[in-house]
Amino acid sequence: MKHGYISESSSLRNKAEELLKITSTPDPTVKSETDQLKLIHELEVHQIELTLKN
Repeated sequence: MKHGYISESSSLRNKAEELLKITSTPDPTVKSETDQLKLIHELEVHQIELTLKN
């Protein structure tokens, strides 16, 4: 059962990544801050994952 959950989570993450690529508009002031950009990206992906799950 856990394997199915991991597969579902992976699928949702992939969908979220694709939607983020389509809808994302990077903030030029953050571009130079790689860590901040990565964190923002992870938060946006997680938010989309939760939206898709609901």
